[in-house]
Amino acid sequence: MQESELSQFLQEPWGARLACVRQDGTPHVLPLWYEWDGRFIWLTASPGSQWKTYVRESQQVSLTVDEPWPPLRRAFVVGKAELVADADISGGLSGLRRRLAVRYLGRGAEKQVQLMDSEGWQAVRIRPFRIIGQQGLGSG
Repeated sequence: MQESELSQFLQEPWGARLACVRQDGTPHVLPLWYEWDGRFIWLTASPGSQWKTYVRESQQVSLTVDEPWPPLRRAFVVGKAELVADADISGGLSGLRRRLAVRYLGRGAEKQVQLMDSEGWQAVRIRPFRIIGQQGLGSG
């Protein structure tokens, strides 16, 4: 995919899978909602999430985003993840959670109380070193 196609693809509400490293060196992979702002990938970690501890200790991560039907586009991201303070997030953590809820669940989701409570939640920003976009069947 060309850079503009890749950026447009990342704007769509596909599911993502984050790969990070546990303290014992084994991989940890989990599905997440994400937001791409053209520079960073934004994620949120729920209260009690183990993966935010893994990211704090080893910031090197990989993320995949893909569509499950043809034309089978996908993006592979390698980057550095960091926990981000509320003041450093556009709209704050609650704004990020609201945008993610609407992005994945549709209008009205921002009014669901359980989706808007930010107590214990943490924002994570991935600074990509490399993003590769592919389409169709093939290597990954």
